[in-house]
Amino acid sequence: MSECLKYQKPDKYCMKYAIISYNIDFNTFLMNEYNIKIDLEYCGIHNNLDSFLVYYDQTNDIDRCFIYSTVFDISSICEYFLLHGANICEKYNKVEMLFILQRKITVWKLSNFSFLMVQISICRKKSK
Repeated sequence: MSECLKYQKPDKYCMKYAIISYNIDFNTFLMNEYNIKIDLEYCGIHNNLDSFLVYYDQTNDIDRCFIYSTVFDISSICEYFLLHGANICEKYNKVEMLFILQRKITVWKLSNFSFLMVQISICRKKSK
């Protein structure tokens, strides 16, 4: 890998394949050395919780991590971000807001989350 990097500059596709292959060391390397951000959508699609947590550790972007945490269907992760100040009314691009609203059904199945999802739905209506 290091020999290849002498001749090629890594890009977002390298990060994508590092996420898919669960290569956490390479994720961290790309983030630290080349400032390539971990794509949280790919973390969710490929169920790579380790890369997701590395992103949170490196960026402390609690609002964005809260949105994508619903993908993992682990209620304690969602609770963690909410308890640590995730702003559920934070404005993001439309793709991300639609993404969390699509996950509404998944999270709704989890106990004690129906009220939180109602709040998110209300925030979405206000931001129009």
